[in-house]
Amino acid sequence: MAKQLWLNNFDTDLTGVVKALPDTGSPATELGYGIIQLSGAAGTVLPALTDGNWFLLTLFSMSGGLETNLEIVRVTAVDTTSGSETRLTVQRAQEGTTARTYAIGDKVSLRMTAGSATNMLQGSDNLAGLADTAAARTNLGAEAAITSGTTAQYWRGDKTWRDFAADVRAAVLTGLSTATNAAVVATDSVLAAIGKLQKQFTDHFGAGGTAHSNAVAGGAAGFMTGSDKTKLDSVASGATANSSDATLLARANHTGGQAISTVTGLQAALDGTEPSITAGTTAQYWRGDKTWRDFATDVRAAVLTGLSTATSTVADATDTVLSAIGKLQAQVSLRALIASPSFTGTATFQGVRETFITANTGTAYTVANTAGSILNLTLTGNCTFTYPTPASGGQFTLLLAQDATGGRTATWPATVRWPGGTAPTITGTASRTDVISFVSDGTYWLGFVGGQNFTRA
Repeated sequence: MAKQLWLNNFDTDLTGVVKALPDTGSPATELGYGIIQLSGAAGTVLPALTDGNWFLLTLFSMSGGLETNLEIVRVTAVDTTSGSETRLTVQRAQEGTTARTYAIGDKVSLRMTAGSATNMLQGSDNLAGLADTAAARTNLGAEAAITSGTTAQYWRGDKTWRDFAADVRAAVLTGLSTATNAAVVATDSVLAAIGKLQKQFTDHFGAGGTAHSNAVAGGAAGFMTGSDKTKLDSVASGATANSSDATLLARANHTGGQAISTVTGLQAALDGTEPSITAGTTAQYWRGDKTWRDFATDVRAAVLTGLSTATSTVADATDTVLSAIGKLQAQVSLRALIASPSFTGTATFQGVRETFITANTGTAYTVANTAGSILNLTLTGNCTFTYPTPASGGQFTLLLAQDATGGRTATWPATVRWPGGTAPTITGTASRTDVISFVSDGTYWLGFVGGQNFTRA
């Protein structure tokens, strides 16, 4: 399980600039944003990160002897391969802090944070009662210890070890028919062949389909041994046949009684018999816990063990049945949501959040409001904007920020109309932000200022 790692008294300086905003579409791997630089010596003392482990660092500047401009980052990888420097892969703005800009020489420290302390307290509460095994399992939500079975068994839903081969064989032989004793042919299924052979054995038929000949004369071995034939030959001609089974078994034809105690082992045998079992159905089997269970359901549950939905590629003729089922389920699970759904009547939503796009403008920027309705843009040059064709009801908002240089200008499309016919003067101060919104009447983009000269650093 991934865990947070610690190191005592780790403090060092940044050897590379760190930006508050990424300049590329891959911020996680962007040097100076998702990857920060320390000295090569720092990498020799930092803990190695494997199995998803991480540690937290605090970045800050010093001003007049005071720590300022603090940001917490989560370190997920340490790269020391260059030798001359250490590169850390980080997740910015952790525990409610904001991604900020740092210069070479600003400080880096591994220290306790509020989030780390909270996680430790919660973990301690969950482990209360560990001195008692049963209480610990309850607190941790763990299953009681399971005694090991054998490699020939499987753990069934009633939490008992079952013989896998015996249960599967019983399921596979469902539907076996012994109605015919014809010879097995190459076109028979395995189940049909077993049924024919069982019928032949039951009826004492040979492989050729004809009855064995009668026992031969003279005592030679035939269908029975010679000694058995000698016994039959000794039966006198005209001997009286035994009464029928029905007559012999009828209680009325017998008189008197016999005490149970006079029959060796009878009382013990009767004491160990099972009470009468209420009949189930032909689709059920009598399980070890003395309940009727649906046989097909239990077998299917065992057969699907090992099903994987890790890939959604198209099933093909080389797949196993289990593999094909897993691929189909993955395809269904990954099916895209309906694009641009339309609602009638009143639709109520909770927790709706508009799409938020962050980018640098350069000297030209095209707004495609299919990509997002709130655009967090940094002017990195005098920018000419291009807007999509006005469509009734369309709208978007620009959070327009000056870069660290400031003084950048904006040129608006001809389809934009402003209050009083005059475009606003955007704030030119470095790192300050104006909020400007646009809504379409189907012909023009109507622009209005929501606020100016915001400070977000």
